[in-house]
Amino acid sequence: MEPRIGERIIGRDHPAGLLRAAVDRAVASHGGLVLVAGEPGIGKTTLVTAAADEARQRGALVLGAACWDSDSAPGYWPWVQVMRGLRRSADDWALARESSEPALRVLLGEDTGAGTGSGSGSGPADLADGDHEAFALYDAVTTALVSVSQRRPVIVVLDDLHWADPASMRLLRFATQHTWFERLLVIGTYRDAEVESAEHRLHPLLMPLTAKATTVTLTGLSRAEVGALISRTAGREPDAELLSEVHRRTGGNPFFVEQTARLWRAGGQVTTIAPGVRQAVQRRLAELPDAVVEVLTVAAVLGRDFHRQVLAACMPGPVAQVDRLLDRAVTARLVAARGEGRFTFAHDLVRETLYDALPDDDRRARHAAVVRAVDLSGALAERLIPADLARHAWLAGGALGRPAPPACSPPPAATRRGGWPRRRRWCTTAARWRSPTTRPSGSGRWSTSDGTCTTTPAGPRPTVSSPRPGRSRSPSTTRCCWRGSRTPCTGRRPSRTVRAPRRSCCGRRTGGSSASRTPLRRSPRSPPT
Repeated sequence: MEPRIGERIIGRDHPAGLLRAAVDRAVASHGGLVLVAGEPGIGKTTLVTAAADEARQRGALVLGAACWDSDSAPGYWPWVQVMRGLRRSADDWALARESSEPALRVLLGEDTGAGTGSGSGSGPADLADGDHEAFALYDAVTTALVSVSQRRPVIVVLDDLHWADPASMRLLRFATQHTWFERLLVIGTYRDAEVESAEHRLHPLLMPLTAKATTVTLTGLSRAEVGALISRTAGREPDAELLSEVHRRTGGNPFFVEQTARLWRAGGQVTTIAPGVRQAVQRRLAELPDAVVEVLTVAAVLGRDFHRQVLAACMPGPVAQVDRLLDRAVTARLVAARGEGRFTFAHDLVRETLYDALPDDDRRARHAAVVRAVDLSGALAERLIPADLARHAWLAGGALGRPAPPACSPPPAATRRGGWPRRRRWCTTAARWRSPTTRPSGSGRWSTSDGTCTTTPAGPRPTVSSPRPGRSRSPSTTRCCWRGSRTPCTGRRPSRTVRAPRRSCCGRRTGGSSASRTPLRRSPRSPPT
């Protein structure tokens, strides 16, 4: 049985089917252009390699090339590799040389003074300077490929087009436009997150090709597909909790999943960032402007999910500028919009890489900035749950410039809006963040003397006798430092204590407040005195 595209590729059945149809069409009648897009590590090269292997087994001539991310690369570098691959096939090279040898020799750097009509001795890197010389080269390369396609199908694979030089992209556009009805199929891969940015130098050259090409966009693997990839890489089945953690942190990126699975197989923790993954994320961040990286860093401090208003309040620039930088991060596929002003990181590994790169002092200062921003704006407290605000207050430490806020008190903004029902949640979550290794089942408070937290121990709460028969109450082991008293912290607004009035023999109240000294109405059931 013939091997099929995607037989060993997990989660790529539909993209493999599109490439298989393109190869079948090129072998039978005519080719075209297929562009495979996706983020780094998503599996573009793996998918295209499988398609090239099948085409080669079906008798097609496969010519591969890869672009190089360096200013030292010569002009038309991917097409130079294509022609070198064509020259390795003697019979096919004889056909190509017969139709367009002079220009091909110039492209390959073998003859710098003939073929293009200029006679100036210029190399292939200088051909883009003149329209006539460039057109002659485009026509020579296209004619050579068409001549070979008359003998057998030709598959040209151009990897990493986002690093190509502009002259190579113009040659690609010329070749695909003039060979549409020939048995010539061109397959290219590129990072859509980079090229789709208007600031990319190839944006005006590559984006028009997507309208005429069959575009295959690769996304992250599903949870079940991540489990299958972990099992194949590590050699054992992951449990449900570990699978969910890996899928959440990697976003289904196959490269990230494989690196994490290898780390797990070696005995490491899946919460640790693999060195290869960290380097890949850092290279991706290095391609962005510094202002965008700064916005992403503040967002990493806020957490995986954050709100646009909270992010803007923590940035020194105007809100409009923060919105533009955030849109750039969305275009780079590093964060995704969830609607209603909320955003989330595409991969938790990106957030962790940004957060781990911060020094300790800078990290505490950024957490303190979040707390101050919420204190100054009551509307921002609606965008953060008490647990997040307690986490920022705890991680800020002494950077707040004042004693840490009471753990059993709600934030001032929440109190001003009548947020007393949130108080119990604030006590519990703040106590949890003060003791990260344990999860106490009670309230907690900050100690302004030593910075420690007193929490209610877990387990059944003791009961004490109540003044009223048949009832008991459960005391709290901590004082309510929001109210500044020694009364148990019940999470309710303290009520004013009024001295109970005494009843005299004539039925009048005495001993209470003067406003309440009114005759006491007799109960209809009580006998007259």
